[in-house]
Formats: sequence, C-alpha cells, structure tokens
Amino acid sequence: MKKLFIPLIVMVILLTGCNTAKLTDDFDEVEVKNAAAYAISLMNERDYQGISDLVRDDCQESLSADVLSGVCDEVLDKAGDFDSITKQTVVGGQNEDRDEDFAISVSTCKYAEMDISYTFVYDANMEIVGVYMQ
Repeated sequence: MKKLFIPLIVMVILLTGCNTAKLTDDFDEVEVKNAAAYAISLMNERDYQGISDLVRDDCQESLSADVLSGVCDEVLDKAGDFDSITKQTVVGGQNEDRDEDFAISVSTCKYAEMDISYTFVYDANMEIVGVYMQ
C-alpha cells in the first residue's frame, strides 16, 4: 500500500536553514505533546477553525480553516474512526536564518482504516507554524 503524503504547508521559514536538534529550554516536552494531542482532537472533530486559531499570525493564510478542510477532509474520510495516538516524539528545530527555535511534534495515530502521522511545528510562544499529515 502506498503511503499517503499530504503537506498542508511548505513554509520557507522551516525549509530554509532549518536543522533538527535537541529541544531547547524554551519548550517543555510534555506541554508540546499535550498541545499536539489537543490539535489532533480538533482535527478529528474537523474543527479547522479551532486549529487555525492556534496558528501564528504570519502563517494564518497558509493554514486557514478553508485550506485545512480542503486537504484534511478527504484523508480523514478515508481513515475512518479515530482510535488512539500510538506514538509521540518531540524534537527541536532551529531556523538559523531567522535565529528562531521550534518544537516539532510527530504523532502517529491509529484510525479504523489506516494510520496517520501528524507533525505540528510550534514556535517559542507555542503557536503553530507548520502542520503536516502523512
């Protein structure tokens, strides 16, 4: 079975000069995991406005409720009912060009028909600056 990969946003600030590393002291791993679990619950409720409300201002256009629903609805329809988050990993990221640190949460979720991996990228204020589904 082919892996389904749908990038919701390709952000220049994350792709240009971004390195992954240990989580900095600006972030708490448990807080990042809890924020990701909350965002996943909003996805499962298809509350895309709720997700968009968690997004940093300069990323609002790319992660609007309309953009999210346009991509996520089809995937979630195919996935079936949500079962559980089976794995969560948190790493740090840094955009050297902007001298900005990030927390990157990758959560694997079990659904009735398939697994979905969500990646949420948070800035130091715990605002979402990137969302990916795979």
